Amino acid sequence: YSRESVDKSGLFGKGKQGVVDRFRSRIMFPIMNRSGKVIAFGGRVFESEDPAKYMNSPETPLYRKSEVFYGYHKTAPAVRSAGSAILVEGYMDFLQLVQAGIENVLAVSGTAFTTRHAVQIGKITQKVYLAYDGDEAGQKAALRAGYALLQNGIAALIVQVPEGLDPDDWVQKKGVDIVRTGIENAVPLLNYHLEITTAIDLPAVERSNLVKEILEEIASIRDGIIRDDLLQTLANKLNINEREMVKQFRNAVSRKRRPSQLQESKQAAPTLFITVVQKAQVEIISALLTSFRDVKELVQNNIDLISEPLLNKTARLLLEHGSGSTAAVLEEFRDKSERETIARILMNGHNVNDPQILVQECLQTLKTQPVREKIQQTRLKIRELEAAGKDTSAVILEVGQLREQLRLQTENDQ
Repeated sequence: YSRESVDKSGLFGKGKQGVVDRFRSRIMFPIMNRSGKVIAFGGRVFESEDPAKYMNSPETPLYRKSEVFYGYHKTAPAVRSAGSAILVEGYMDFLQLVQAGIENVLAVSGTAFTTRHAVQIGKITQKVYLAYDGDEAGQKAALRAGYALLQNGIAALIVQVPEGLDPDDWVQKKGVDIVRTGIENAVPLLNYHLEITTAIDLPAVERSNLVKEILEEIASIRDGIIRDDLLQTLANKLNINEREMVKQFRNAVSRKRRPSQLQESKQAAPTLFITVVQKAQVEIISALLTSFRDVKELVQNNIDLISEPLLNKTARLLLEHGSGSTAAVLEEFRDKSERETIARILMNGHNVNDPQILVQECLQTLKTQPVREKIQQTRLKIRELEAAGKDTSAVILEVGQLREQLRLQTENDQ
């Protein structure tokens, strides 16, 4: 192999005597892409004085840490079937849970959870249980991951792993039934945040600072329903007047916008695609742009599922002009705002390891998300009827029928 290939593989490092094995004296965990091909490794120290307990492959042309979940190729079907994912930090956490019979698990491969992770996980589920280590570092990491999920429209619940344990230890010492109960008793992210900070008992100044910190996170959530629910919960839990809460929230939003306000005022704001369905359509266009031959037929056969007019037009133009046709596509958009929106999408295209699998998952989202949204709307209707003291049996039956429709649709696509 050439020296360039050796360096790019991520398997070797530079020592005093030349090239050395990066993972010497370590137990190896292969990290695979969505189709089960090895793209990287994690290594746990074994019979060595090395202070670094775990070591991961560096980023390579094949391995992008912010997009990869350990075990995805094995457990993604279980995640879809369960309607939720249990997210853990480490390889052993993942392996112990799956071995114990809890299969809808994903691991972040020992790296920080990012917005890209949230986008990827949002393609297969809209609910995530965070089972991070039961120490202070694990609590902080769970909060960061939880807010990233909420900011991408995904429900985040915290599994309270006992202090001093990680999910691996928890399963081995307490048994799988206790762990399942812990998952069932998971608490919403905001409730957990207020609980571990003992927010209600904090002095006024510290409580005010905590509220501002939380509002900064909520200000980044675009989904109005999620945002309003969190604001109401925050006001109720801390006995804060709702008017004061709204005032503080507006201040937080203003602080978020201020750095880019001058620039934004000079140009028309491009269209934002922020819903699950819209994001899936953008991902399809990105795959079409970077992996045209691999996904052309798949996109062509399902072009009508791209329901956003602007995105549908873009996809059709890419199919018509072929790969490398960015300039030709942009010339078809006369409106300045539309052209800027599409330019941003086309310029931000990123290569993925398995474009066909990515597009298949996005298409499945486009087929099933309308049913999921209808289920959510029907559940809200049940709550309204219950509050009014009216009969809910017909609506409950409708939810059951929709869930069965969703199950059959998911099975047919797998």
